[in-house]
This record gives sequence, C-alpha cells and structure tokens, in this order.
Amino acid sequence: MVLKLHLFCLANNRFSRVLILCLLVQLGLVSLAVFSPVSGRSVSPLGVGITENYQWPGSSTSIWGLRLSFYRISHRQLSGIDLGPLSYHRVEQDGRGIQLGLISLTGENYHGFQFGGIGVVGNNFTGLQSGAVVTTAGDYRGIQLAGGTAVDGSLSGIQSNYFSGMIGRNLQGLQLGLLGGKIAGDVAGIQLSGIVSLSDSYHRGLQMAGFYNQNLQQLSGLQLGLINRTKNLRGLQIGLINLTDNLYGLQLGLLNVNFKPERRGLRSGPFRATPLLNWEF
Repeated sequence: MVLKLHLFCLANNRFSRVLILCLLVQLGLVSLAVFSPVSGRSVSPLGVGITENYQWPGSSTSIWGLRLSFYRISHRQLSGIDLGPLSYHRVEQDGRGIQLGLISLTGENYHGFQFGGIGVVGNNFTGLQSGAVVTTAGDYRGIQLAGGTAVDGSLSGIQSNYFSGMIGRNLQGLQLGLLGGKIAGDVAGIQLSGIVSLSDSYHRGLQMAGFYNQNLQQLSGLQLGLINRTKNLRGLQIGLINLTDNLYGLQLGLLNVNFKPERRGLRSGPFRATPLLNWEF
C-alpha cells in the first residue's frame, strides 16, 4: 500500500513538472506577443523559409526571436537572430539583433550587428556593420568595417575600409581607408588614408594621406602628406608641397605656397611661396 502511494505521488510529481513546463513555454510565447518591442499586427518567435513564396510566417509578420532562411525571405520587423549564410535577408521596417547573410537588407533603422557580403540599411544604424560592401542611408553610430563603405548621413564612431569610404555629411571620430576616403560635411576627428583624403567642409583635427590631402573649406589642425591643399589653414601643413589660399599657421615642406598672403588690405605674411618654411600669424 505504501509502495503504491509512493509510485502515485512520483507519477503526479512528474506530471506536475511537465504541466508546469508547458505552462511556462505557453506563457513565454504569450509574452513574446504582448511585450514585443516591435510593432505590427502579428508577431512570431520563429521565422523559416526558402523564398518569399515558401516562408512561414508571411511577410506582414514581425519576428522576435530566430529567423532561418536558405535563399530569400522577407518580414515586417525583426528583433533577434537572422541566419542564412547563402541568403538574401530583408526587413521592411526596423531590425534589432544579429543579421548574417550573403545579402542583408533592412528597410528602416537597425540596431545591433550586420554581417554579410553586402549589407544595406535604409535609414539609421547603431552598432557594427561588416562585409565586402556596406552602406547606410541615414546616420551611423558605431563601427563600419568593410571593403567599401558608405554613409549618406553623419557618422559618429569609426569607418574603416580596404578600398574607399564615403560619408555624405559629418564625421565625429575616425575614417580609415587603405586607398582613399571622402567626407562631404564637417569633420571633428581623424581622416587617414593610404593614398587620398578628401574633405569638403570644416575639418578640425588630423587629415593624413600617403599621397594627397585636400580640404575645400578650412582645416584647423594638422594636414600631413606628400601634397597638401586647403582653402584656409589654421594650424600646420607638413609635406613635400603645401598649398593654401589663406595661411594662419605654419607650412613645412620643400615648397610652401600661400596664394593670398593679404588680410584686410595688409600683407600679414612674409612670403607668397618659400622653400622649407612659411608662416603667417
């Protein structure tokens, strides 16, 4: 009798554990839908598929959890892990988490890590973006590392590339390129390239290249390369040839040229062109 009672209790304990586990799983799935940070009519913790015609759930669903694909699938939003080394990933709106694929595409904002052959973010990006070619249409905060890199907006952080990098607006941080780099807006930081460094607006900090530096507005800091060119210099140029329209600082090189050494009708610098050293204060 005692043995039967013990076995009955043991069976009930096992059943209770299974029941509790099922309830916890169900509660977790419900929580995914209730407390999900993504917005949408339907949310799923899992997404799988081969193509957009053979995927589950449908493209109007948001994924909060794990998405696995072989070739090409699409969902509204993603928060979680997006995997498929030979896949084309697409998120119509915002994405959060880790995205890994041959082509990774997010239509709006992305927060997290994006790795792949080609990575594209349609708006702003926060995190790490790495691949053969990566581009972000909006502003960027974090690290961008690839063969070719492009940010249409402003970048706060680091942009590093093996070939060329481009920033459509402002830079606060570091741009590092093996061949060249271009910044269309203001710079507060360092631009370093193996061959050519170009900046179009106000540059505060260091501009350095193995061959040619160019700033089209004003450089306040140090310009270092074989040939240096800036419209207005407030600082120091060091190179084989140094060129500026308006000098307020020092030029050190084989040939130093100050094209307009006059300010307020008075000649403020001693020479227009000199070897070795030129200055104006």
